[in-house]
Amino acid sequence: MKMLYTRAVLAADHFRADAEGDGHMHTFIASTDSVDRLGEVVTSDGWELDNFRLNPVILDSHNYTGIENIVGRGEVRETEHGLEVDIRFNATSRGQLAEQLIHEGNLRATSVGFQSKEMAENDDGVVQHTKKELLEISVVPVPAQAEALLVRALSEI
Repeated sequence: MKMLYTRAVLAADHFRADAEGDGHMHTFIASTDSVDRLGEVVTSDGWELDNFRLNPVILDSHNYTGIENIVGRGEVRETEHGLEVDIRFNATSRGQLAEQLIHEGNLRATSVGFQSKEMAENDDGVVQHTKKELLEISVVPVPAQAEALLVRALSEI
């Protein structure tokens, strides 16, 4: 199975009180219609999200090799701007490290791991993934898209 990745940037409301009252939710834009560093587009529509919602894992840098790479869980939704995710980091050392790096402003991006189910080529020859299944979302130091920029300055919490 070929896995593909795209970028995400921290959205404006990145620190929200967790509904469970035991931490913070961090809201990220997980995917948009922008051309990524691979020269491809992951369209904002056409997502299959049901399986992700059954197992909403947030990984460390798309590392599928073990459970220690799970840094949190996410709640995903489609918006007019693309795919967004609220992430709650777990209490493991990697989960807490990821959250600390976000709070310090050093970790600002996520990336989606997906299986492409249908592709098309636009008039410019750019491959567009028009139907895809979301497998996981990862926090990453370097996202696939160059525009993986912080939307709003981090605030102290």
